[in-house]
Amino acid sequence: MLKLMQLSKTPMFDNLPRHTTFLERYMKEKIDKNTILLSQLNKACSLYLKKEYICSLTLAGSAESLSEGLVEAINAKPSSAFFVMFKRLKAEWRKEDASKTNIILRERNWSRNIIKHHDKGEETIIDIDLQFQSFIVLKSCLENYRKLGFQPTPVMRQFEKV
Repeated sequence: MLKLMQLSKTPMFDNLPRHTTFLERYMKEKIDKNTILLSQLNKACSLYLKKEYICSLTLAGSAESLSEGLVEAINAKPSSAFFVMFKRLKAEWRKEDASKTNIILRERNWSRNIIKHHDKGEETIIDIDLQFQSFIVLKSCLENYRKLGFQPTPVMRQFEKV
């Protein structure tokens, strides 16, 4: 970091606006979020096929979150909406009170969040089926990906065969 600060004080930076940082001047780029989604989803599928389930789940969780926002932006329902609907129908069928949407989604997103976050006082050992959870999140993300009008790539099709 010190080298970056020293570089930003060299004469070649004197004509640049002061409100921009060194990193913003030389590392910023425009990128379509669909491109980010494609990259994340391809890599998550590839990691799953290599049996690297922790990394696959982490990246698939990020891709799923992004894909849900992109699907909602085109006024379509993301896969999570169908999960909420299913949970409510199940509660109704059992004659139970249905949970609020945020509670249902917290339960649904448990696996992708538990491997990314840790709160003080929590156990460091978790009980999770990483292969299954990674599979479920990837399937959900692929469903959203298709709703955006995209065709699966070769690695996505390979994942879908497992």
